[in-house]
Amino acid sequence: MNKGARILVVEDEGLLAMMIQEMLEDLGFEVPDVASTLSEGIGLVETGAYDAAILDVSLHGENSFPIASLLADKGIPFAFSSGFSLEDIAPEFADRPLLRKPYQFNELEGILAAF
Repeated sequence: MNKGARILVVEDEGLLAMMIQEMLEDLGFEVPDVASTLSEGIGLVETGAYDAAILDVSLHGENSFPIASLLADKGIPFAFSSGFSLEDIAPEFADRPLLRKPYQFNELEGILAAF
């Protein structure tokens, strides 16, 4: 992924969202939008232009799989972020990268380098 790429962050924990945004910006990426709910994330993907996304699996008790489906349909790479295990990922997304919370700067960098 090239520096300056636009990354959508979908995360329901405010402090964690700010931390992810800061890490991405430190890596040279742009974070134009941060969504904290499923409906907000869907709306942003439908109307925005992103090069990649980081999706929290669980958003206030709902999963982010509808957002993941929209991203996949648009050919936008994404990774999941979760404190849970791979078993919590829908089978159709089992091949997508998973950042296990809490993750480190270098793990995020590695995921984005693979996009």
